[in-house]
Amino acid sequence: MVESGIKSAFMRNWQVCSPCGHKTPVTGEKTLGEEGWLRIAWTIAGAEEACLGARLIIGPDEKGAIGSPVLTPMNPEWSKVYHQDERLAELIVVLKVADDGTAGLETSLVHADAPEEHAILANYPAPPIPPTPHSDPTPADVVIYASPKEFASFAYPRGLHPPTLAQWARRFAEIDNNGAFQSALRGLFEQKAWPAMEAESQDFIAPESKKYPGQYVRRIADLPAPMGRLERAPVSLFLASRPTDLEELKAKLEQLLSMSAINFLAQPDYASQLGRLQDSLIAQLILAENNGPQESALIQALIVCHIAALVAQTPELLSTPEEVQESLAASALLPATIFPLAPPNSAPEGASYARPLGFADIQIIKQHLLRYRLGEIAHVENVMRGETKERNERHSRRIESREREIVQETDSQDREQGYKGRSQASSETVDTPLDSLKREFDNLQEQYASDGLSVTMSGSWTDSLSGPAQLSESASDYARRLLDRAAARVARRTESERLRRSVEEFVEQNLRRFDNATGNGHVVGVYRWIDEIHAASLENRGSRLVLEFVIPSPSADYVRHNNLLHGLNLDAPIPPWKGGEGIAPILSAADISRSNYAALAARYNATAVETPPPESLLASVSLQSDPPHPLARLDIPEGYQTVSGSVGYCWSGTAPQPLDVLVGNAVLKIDPVQSPSPGSLPLSFPQPNQGSVPVSVLSTETGYAINVTLVCACPDDGALFQRWRMATYQIIMAAYQARKEEYLLVMERFSAEYEREASDSRRETERTALRQAATECLIAPFLAWDTTAPAWHQDTVNFNLIPFFRRAFDWGEMTYTFHDSFFSASDTNRPAWLTMAQARERGPGFSEFLGAGAARLLVPVQPGMVLSLLFYLASHGRFWYGAASLAPVHETNWFLANELKSLLHEPLSGHPEKSWEMEVATSLLMLQEDGCLPDYPGNEQGKEA
Repeated sequence: MVESGIKSAFMRNWQVCSPCGHKTPVTGEKTLGEEGWLRIAWTIAGAEEACLGARLIIGPDEKGAIGSPVLTPMNPEWSKVYHQDERLAELIVVLKVADDGTAGLETSLVHADAPEEHAILANYPAPPIPPTPHSDPTPADVVIYASPKEFASFAYPRGLHPPTLAQWARRFAEIDNNGAFQSALRGLFEQKAWPAMEAESQDFIAPESKKYPGQYVRRIADLPAPMGRLERAPVSLFLASRPTDLEELKAKLEQLLSMSAINFLAQPDYASQLGRLQDSLIAQLILAENNGPQESALIQALIVCHIAALVAQTPELLSTPEEVQESLAASALLPATIFPLAPPNSAPEGASYARPLGFADIQIIKQHLLRYRLGEIAHVENVMRGETKERNERHSRRIESREREIVQETDSQDREQGYKGRSQASSETVDTPLDSLKREFDNLQEQYASDGLSVTMSGSWTDSLSGPAQLSESASDYARRLLDRAAARVARRTESERLRRSVEEFVEQNLRRFDNATGNGHVVGVYRWIDEIHAASLENRGSRLVLEFVIPSPSADYVRHNNLLHGLNLDAPIPPWKGGEGIAPILSAADISRSNYAALAARYNATAVETPPPESLLASVSLQSDPPHPLARLDIPEGYQTVSGSVGYCWSGTAPQPLDVLVGNAVLKIDPVQSPSPGSLPLSFPQPNQGSVPVSVLSTETGYAINVTLVCACPDDGALFQRWRMATYQIIMAAYQARKEEYLLVMERFSAEYEREASDSRRETERTALRQAATECLIAPFLAWDTTAPAWHQDTVNFNLIPFFRRAFDWGEMTYTFHDSFFSASDTNRPAWLTMAQARERGPGFSEFLGAGAARLLVPVQPGMVLSLLFYLASHGRFWYGAASLAPVHETNWFLANELKSLLHEPLSGHPEKSWEMEVATSLLMLQEDGCLPDYPGNEQGKEA
């Protein structure tokens, strides 16, 4: 396929014919794509459809049609994603009807050779075909009355192109080998033994390594020449050079190596030294130590080796200045058999996430005013001869504002009530014997509790000549008076509400008088709307990597902050049917159980919930041989039924007779020969007993004592437990509704207070909250690597991560939209990533921000930070401390890295594209010079083609 990701083509145009005539249908066909692999055939209807119906047959050949659409002015566009072999493409066909009576078919083919996970074209909207300027039969003045202004901006996606073999060889330097160190890492990676991989890397870089002694390259300068020359400044100057051809590149490389590239690769120890450099870099990246200069030096040395191999082995790949410079900007490619490592702490379910989507062009729509033009008829005024007409128009606009102010004052006054009923006005008159008791008391202290109503006294006394009784009585009296004073504290809360109401009324009155009393004919006045004609154009601000964030509950931090400011601790209650926090969803009363009711009651503060009926109860009775044949009844609690039982027995005498025990529908025979006394035997019930159960014993000439114990269970499907379930469910649902109404009441107050602010301020609050949530989402993977949270983690966050994320993203171009619920990255119902509201100047109401279940952000990345950010995301939070341009690339991101390198060869035009005119309606009126109705000859049916 061709290099371009979007290819547009003009298929056919024709003149719209008169509906009353007859015209033979027009047919034709064209092919699209490389080697014409896609065929489009059309049939344009005759007068029956006014030449505006186009039937298409689209497919690789006549038999393999993938679609047969019919395009009309009511349905002017058709698109479909098409798979052929390994290629994925989307075809868009548009029927356009111009003002001059011509119609035409235009097509756009969006394609990519990348795998589907890198170019899901089904999520791309049909690329808009920029409208072309319409021909104006009477050109107007072209004087520009205003400077161009930015109207809106949008991000348009680019297809990802896989690198060709030549691009792969120039742009990426592979660093994997079959040495002992990387082979051991690959085996551990397959087992997901991340700690073992770190231990292996730690042993590799240790000065006294056990398995890899002398393999780690601590300083490249310590290697023997010529490899030892690939150190720091000389290498940096070489890679920063801009040679224009292969010969100049060879000369600079020979100057650095002091030999030719062929001789450099032919060194006996070149392969072993190259392997040591590769292994040293991999060990550094696995350990993720803050050693950016060392990692950058290793990558620079590996890039020089990569360039030397290109120059010596495949010089034909370096034939243009762009290709030469691509080799100097190559990236180290991390092997997928070793990277990335997974952090020990995975993100919880439902946590926010970020991921790259692809590249997009930042397009700015600019416009400036060209001229004004009379538009459609707004009003016609007719005044007959001899008639006088007067019209009075009155426009009134009334603005009413209310301001509510609440003043809260807490006035605490201590009042003391004497122990014997005597009242004192203030605490200052209270007799405080604390000082006089110090001579007899040690460390007497008083301490009020947090509620202000209870006091604790502590201390000890020493006996004196007057005896401890009097002192004890004095201390007791004093403690009682203190307690009475604390209990009588009055907290007075005064709330005054002032309601200020202001009304502003604007009245605009227009008096129109039409006097035709002395006229010779009728007067006709035609009022027409005035339209503005603007020139619009697109300006490309460059391509950016677009990152997608999905943030659950985006207003959570804002609400929590406002709660603290207002002295509240209020969060949006979790609906019972959604579950969460270790509680399964509650869809009905059947989901209420003994194990979850307490947690639900605590979550919604349902204090009226009662404990469930016990799962089991015991009922017992004792019977003796006196009187003979005893009889008793056991009452089973309501809602319970017997599930098991036991009989304890003993008897007296040398030759006891058997005992027959009857308990409800169960019979037990106790044989003294087989059952020694005393003992116990279980009861088995053919069916559960309920209500009252009779118990009797039958025996002759035997003295005995029997205890019958029944275990009664409350079944979950029984009426008693079901009643408790229903009552508990209703109480919990009522408590949830109460919490929800309380939350909404507070949110309504927040929203009402905030709506009074300017729209820009509301948008800025949303954007600030979303930007903070996105930054926290990015920091979370870094913190997941170590639960101990060492001090350097916080330093890295404050001095590396936060400044990096502030510079890496173009937050001013962030777009976002709100969703009712959170969706994961693998959710098939995720919305297409370009169906986003451009919320820079307009957006959803603030109430949608407060009640959103999730927010979806699209944020462009600055070009110079792409590689560092991709490394951070692909490595699950490992920060790259080296130079941004030297950040290694994971194999999962080589499509994106290749697209970034391709964009470096696409310079921006620096000026807007071709402009087109755009009509904007206004509310201004103008009286036409004459009373004739406007005629639009350009809208007449054109001649037959």
